[in-house]
Amino acid sequence: MSEAAAVMGHNQPPLDETLQMILDNVEDLENAIDTGLGGAPTLKRINDLVAAKARIPAKIETQEQAEAITTFTKQLSNIMKAIEDGRKKIKAPALDLGKRIDARAAALKAPLLEAEKTARKVLTEYLEEKDRQEREQRRLEQERLAAEAAKRAEEARTDDELNDAIAAEERLAAASSAPVEKTHVRNSYGNHAGLRKTWEFDLTDLSLVPREYLVLDEKKVKAAIKDGVRTIPGLNIFEKSSVSVR
Repeated sequence: MSEAAAVMGHNQPPLDETLQMILDNVEDLENAIDTGLGGAPTLKRINDLVAAKARIPAKIETQEQAEAITTFTKQLSNIMKAIEDGRKKIKAPALDLGKRIDARAAALKAPLLEAEKTARKVLTEYLEEKDRQEREQRRLEQERLAAEAAKRAEEARTDDELNDAIAAEERLAAASSAPVEKTHVRNSYGNHAGLRKTWEFDLTDLSLVPREYLVLDEKKVKAAIKDGVRTIPGLNIFEKSSVSVR
Protein backbone atom coordinates (compact mmCIF):
# COMPACT_ATOMS: atom_id res chain seq x y z
CA MET A 1 0.00 0.00 0.00
CA SER A 2 1.31 3.47 -0.88
CA GLU A 3 1.97 6.06 1.79
CA ALA A 4 -0.82 8.27 0.45
CA ALA A 5 -3.31 5.42 0.58
CA ALA A 6 -2.23 4.51 4.10
CA VAL A 7 -2.66 8.06 5.34
CA MET A 8 -5.96 8.54 3.58
CA GLY A 9 -7.66 5.31 4.48
CA HIS A 10 -5.94 3.76 7.50
CA ASN A 11 -8.08 0.66 8.24
CA GLN A 12 -11.02 1.96 6.23
CA PRO A 13 -12.06 0.34 2.92
CA PRO A 14 -10.79 2.04 -0.26
CA LEU A 15 -12.69 5.14 -1.27
CA ASP A 16 -14.24 3.62 -4.39
CA GLU A 17 -15.64 0.71 -2.35
CA THR A 18 -16.97 3.12 0.29
CA LEU A 19 -18.67 5.24 -2.35
CA GLN A 20 -20.26 2.24 -4.00
CA MET A 21 -21.49 0.98 -0.63
CA ILE A 22 -23.08 4.36 0.09
CA LEU A 23 -24.76 4.45 -3.33
CA ASP A 24 -26.08 0.90 -2.91
CA ASN A 25 -27.50 1.78 0.50
CA VAL A 26 -29.21 4.89 -0.86
CA GLU A 27 -30.95 2.82 -3.52
CA ASP A 28 -31.99 0.34 -0.83
CA LEU A 29 -33.10 2.90 1.78
CA GLU A 30 -36.57 1.47 2.27
CA ASN A 31 -35.10 -1.92 3.21
CA ALA A 32 -32.87 -0.23 5.79
CA ILE A 33 -35.89 1.15 7.59
CA ASP A 34 -37.17 -0.85 10.54
CA THR A 35 -40.91 -0.19 10.62
CA GLY A 36 -41.36 -2.37 13.70
CA LEU A 37 -44.00 -4.36 11.85
CA GLY A 38 -42.13 -7.61 11.37
CA GLY A 39 -40.64 -6.81 8.01
CA ALA A 40 -43.71 -5.25 6.42
CA PRO A 41 -42.81 -3.48 3.15
CA THR A 42 -41.89 0.11 3.96
CA LEU A 43 -43.39 1.74 0.86
CA LYS A 44 -46.70 -0.07 1.34
CA ARG A 45 -46.82 1.08 4.96
CA ILE A 46 -46.11 4.67 3.94
CA ASN A 47 -48.71 4.57 1.18
CA ASP A 48 -51.31 3.11 3.56
CA LEU A 49 -50.73 5.89 6.08
CA VAL A 50 -50.83 8.59 3.41
CA ALA A 51 -54.10 7.14 2.07
CA ALA A 52 -55.54 7.12 5.60
CA LYS A 53 -55.24 10.89 5.72
CA ALA A 54 -58.42 11.09 3.65
CA ARG A 55 -60.32 9.49 6.54
CA ILE A 56 -59.38 12.17 9.06
CA PRO A 57 -62.60 13.96 10.05
CA ALA A 58 -62.84 17.71 9.61
CA LYS A 59 -63.64 17.92 13.31
CA ILE A 60 -63.33 15.37 16.10
CA GLU A 61 -66.74 14.80 17.66
CA THR A 62 -66.20 11.79 19.97
CA GLN A 63 -63.68 10.26 22.33
CA GLU A 64 -63.39 7.26 20.00
CA GLN A 65 -62.40 9.50 17.09
CA ALA A 66 -59.83 11.26 19.27
CA GLU A 67 -58.33 7.92 20.26
CA ALA A 68 -58.21 6.76 16.63
CA ILE A 69 -56.50 9.97 15.51
CA THR A 70 -54.05 9.64 18.40
CA THR A 71 -53.16 6.14 17.20
CA PHE A 72 -52.81 7.36 13.62
CA THR A 73 -50.61 10.28 14.67
CA LYS A 74 -48.38 7.94 16.67
CA GLN A 75 -48.06 5.62 13.66
CA LEU A 76 -46.99 8.56 11.52
CA SER A 77 -44.42 9.62 14.12
CA ASN A 78 -43.07 6.08 14.40
CA ILE A 79 -42.51 5.54 10.71
CA MET A 80 -41.01 9.01 10.24
CA LYS A 81 -38.61 8.24 13.08
CA ALA A 82 -37.80 4.92 11.42
CA ILE A 83 -37.10 6.71 8.13
CA GLU A 84 -34.88 9.20 9.95
CA ASP A 85 -33.01 6.41 11.73
CA GLY A 86 -32.49 4.64 8.40
CA ARG A 87 -31.30 7.84 6.80
CA LYS A 88 -28.76 8.41 9.56
CA LYS A 89 -27.58 4.79 9.34
CA ILE A 90 -27.01 5.00 5.59
CA LYS A 91 -25.56 8.52 5.71
CA ALA A 92 -23.05 7.71 8.46
CA PRO A 93 -20.42 6.27 6.05
CA ALA A 94 -20.90 9.29 3.78
CA LEU A 95 -20.35 11.66 6.69
CA ASP A 96 -17.29 9.69 7.74
CA LEU A 97 -15.98 9.82 4.19
CA GLY A 98 -16.56 13.57 4.05
CA LYS A 99 -14.71 14.03 7.33
CA ARG A 100 -11.78 11.94 6.06
CA ILE A 101 -11.60 13.98 2.86
CA ASP A 102 -11.89 17.31 4.73
CA ALA A 103 -9.25 16.28 7.27
CA ARG A 104 -6.81 15.21 4.58
CA ALA A 105 -7.39 18.39 2.56
CA ALA A 106 -6.95 20.51 5.69
CA ALA A 107 -3.68 18.72 6.50
CA LEU A 108 -2.38 19.36 3.00
CA LYS A 109 -3.44 23.01 3.04
CA ALA A 110 -2.25 23.91 6.57
CA PRO A 111 1.44 24.59 5.74
CA LEU A 112 0.44 26.28 2.50
CA LEU A 113 -1.88 28.63 4.37
CA GLU A 114 0.94 29.53 6.76
CA ALA A 115 3.24 30.24 3.81
CA GLU A 116 0.53 32.33 2.13
CA LYS A 117 -0.06 34.26 5.37
CA THR A 118 3.64 35.14 5.60
CA ALA A 119 3.83 36.08 1.91
CA ARG A 120 0.74 38.28 2.13
CA LYS A 121 2.09 40.00 5.26
CA VAL A 122 5.38 41.08 3.72
CA LEU A 123 3.68 41.95 0.41
CA THR A 124 1.14 44.12 2.22
CA GLU A 125 3.89 45.91 4.11
CA TYR A 126 5.79 46.55 0.86
CA LEU A 127 2.70 47.81 -0.98
CA GLU A 128 1.69 50.05 1.92
CA GLU A 129 5.13 51.68 1.91
CA LYS A 130 5.03 51.98 -1.88
CA ASP A 131 1.58 53.57 -1.63
CA ARG A 132 2.83 56.02 1.02
CA GLN A 133 5.76 57.06 -1.19
CA GLU A 134 3.54 57.50 -4.24
CA ARG A 135 1.06 59.63 -2.28
CA GLU A 136 3.94 61.75 -1.00
CA GLN A 137 5.26 62.23 -4.54
CA ARG A 138 1.81 63.32 -5.73
CA ARG A 139 1.54 65.77 -2.84
CA LEU A 140 4.91 67.31 -3.61
CA GLU A 141 4.09 67.56 -7.31
CA GLN A 142 0.81 69.33 -6.57
CA GLU A 143 2.60 71.74 -4.25
CA ARG A 144 5.14 72.44 -6.99
CA LEU A 145 2.41 73.06 -9.56
CA ALA A 146 0.49 75.28 -7.15
CA ALA A 147 3.58 77.35 -6.41
CA GLU A 148 4.34 77.63 -10.14
CA ALA A 149 0.78 78.72 -10.93
CA ALA A 150 0.76 81.29 -8.12
CA LYS A 151 4.14 82.70 -9.21
CA ARG A 152 3.11 82.99 -12.86
CA ALA A 153 -0.18 84.68 -11.90
CA GLU A 154 1.65 87.15 -9.68
CA GLU A 155 4.31 87.96 -12.30
CA ALA A 156 2.00 88.04 -15.31
CA ARG A 157 2.32 91.37 -17.14
CA THR A 158 1.64 90.54 -20.77
CA ASP A 159 -1.02 88.46 -22.48
CA ASP A 160 1.47 85.64 -23.06
CA GLU A 161 2.48 85.62 -19.42
CA LEU A 162 -1.20 85.63 -18.43
CA ASN A 163 -1.84 82.68 -20.74
CA ASP A 164 1.12 80.86 -19.14
CA ALA A 165 -0.40 81.48 -15.71
CA ILE A 166 -3.77 80.13 -16.87
CA ALA A 167 -2.04 77.05 -18.34
CA ALA A 168 -0.27 76.49 -15.02
CA GLU A 169 -3.62 76.66 -13.19
CA GLU A 170 -5.04 74.13 -15.63
CA ARG A 171 -2.10 71.77 -15.07
CA LEU A 172 -2.67 72.01 -11.34
CA ALA A 173 -6.39 71.29 -11.74
CA ALA A 174 -5.66 68.33 -14.03
CA ALA A 175 -3.13 66.88 -11.59
CA SER A 176 -5.57 67.28 -8.69
CA SER A 177 -8.46 65.58 -10.47
CA ALA A 178 -6.51 62.87 -12.30
CA PRO A 179 -7.52 59.32 -11.28
CA VAL A 180 -4.96 57.73 -8.99
CA GLU A 181 -3.67 54.36 -10.14
CA LYS A 182 -3.86 51.74 -7.44
CA THR A 183 -0.56 50.63 -5.98
CA HIS A 184 0.35 47.26 -7.45
CA VAL A 185 3.09 44.84 -8.42
CA ARG A 186 3.10 42.77 -11.63
CA ASN A 187 5.57 39.95 -12.16
CA SER A 188 7.03 38.59 -15.39
CA TYR A 189 4.34 35.89 -15.51
CA GLY A 190 1.55 38.46 -15.60
CA ASN A 191 0.45 37.86 -11.99
CA HIS A 192 -0.78 40.99 -10.27
CA ALA A 193 -0.75 41.96 -6.59
CA GLY A 194 -2.64 45.10 -5.67
CA LEU A 195 -3.21 46.95 -2.42
CA ARG A 196 -6.93 46.69 -1.68
CA LYS A 197 -8.32 48.90 1.06
CA THR A 198 -11.54 48.13 2.93
CA TRP A 199 -13.29 49.68 5.91
CA GLU A 200 -13.47 47.51 9.04
CA PHE A 201 -14.62 48.17 12.62
CA ASP A 202 -13.89 47.38 16.25
CA LEU A 203 -16.54 47.54 18.97
CA THR A 204 -15.77 50.26 21.52
CA ASP A 205 -19.09 50.78 23.34
CA LEU A 206 -22.12 48.57 22.60
CA SER A 207 -24.48 50.96 24.42
CA LEU A 208 -23.80 53.64 21.79
CA VAL A 209 -24.51 51.44 18.76
CA PRO A 210 -27.85 52.41 17.07
CA ARG A 211 -30.48 49.72 17.57
CA GLU A 212 -30.90 49.10 13.82
CA TYR A 213 -27.47 47.44 13.92
CA LEU A 214 -28.39 45.13 16.81
CA VAL A 215 -29.91 41.63 16.53
CA LEU A 216 -32.27 40.01 19.02
CA ASP A 217 -30.73 36.99 20.72
CA GLU A 218 -33.63 34.57 20.20
CA LYS A 219 -31.78 31.69 21.83
CA LYS A 220 -31.32 33.72 25.00
CA VAL A 221 -34.95 34.86 24.96
CA LYS A 222 -36.25 31.29 24.61
CA ALA A 223 -33.97 30.13 27.43
CA ALA A 224 -35.31 32.89 29.68
CA ILE A 225 -38.92 31.96 28.87
CA LYS A 226 -38.16 28.30 29.57
CA ASP A 227 -36.76 29.37 32.96
CA GLY A 228 -40.02 31.12 33.81
CA VAL A 229 -39.57 34.69 32.59
CA ARG A 230 -42.94 36.02 31.42
CA THR A 231 -42.27 39.72 30.91
CA ILE A 232 -39.60 41.17 28.65
CA PRO A 233 -40.02 44.80 27.47
CA GLY A 234 -40.73 44.91 23.75
CA LEU A 235 -41.76 41.25 23.52
CA ASN A 236 -45.18 39.61 23.66
CA ILE A 237 -44.76 36.34 25.55
CA PHE A 238 -47.74 34.03 25.09
CA GLU A 239 -48.71 30.42 25.63
CA LYS A 240 -49.18 28.21 22.58
CA SER A 241 -50.79 24.78 22.54
CA SER A 242 -49.49 21.83 20.52
CA VAL A 243 -50.26 18.12 20.58
CA SER A 244 -47.83 15.74 22.25
CA VAL A 245 -48.30 12.09 21.28
CA ARG A 246 -46.35 9.39 23.12
